Amino acid sequence: MITSTTLIICSIALILLLIGGLVTHQPILLVMALIVAGVLFFVLLPKYQNQQAAMAQGMPVMAQVKEIRWSHHWVGSDRQPETRYEIIATWQNPQNGKTVEFVSEPLAIDPKPYIQNNQVKVTVSPQNPVQYVMDTSFVPAPTTRNFH
Repeated sequence: MITSTTLIICSIALILLLIGGLVTHQPILLVMALIVAGVLFFVLLPKYQNQQAAMAQGMPVMAQVKEIRWSHHWVGSDRQPETRYEIIATWQNPQNGKTVEFVSEPLAIDPKPYIQNNQVKVTVSPQNPVQYVMDTSFVPAPTTRNFH
């Protein structure tokens, strides 16, 4: 879930890159600022707004887990592999009969052992199903980095 803290940190990074690029006349800093601005305004902010709208106006539904998707990412200076999991769940909107697919935020722990009845709770706006938040609070927080 995107938090206001994430938006604030990204905004501060954008401001620092802009100031650094203008003061030092380094074009690479301005290019980096442009990239950060694109991520902030076209990815993070819309996702945050959709999540906030779902929490304010949405209704909780139980979505059927379709699959657990996993992928390896290489992180850190030592390029260690890290596995991330995503829950893919579907729900049929009773207003129009359309099936809606939800994807969780990336998780550090395999959620499969913690899912009950093959369902997850999702708060969704039935009028605009892109506004949703999947509840993954049932998955415990990692205690150490997940190396595979």
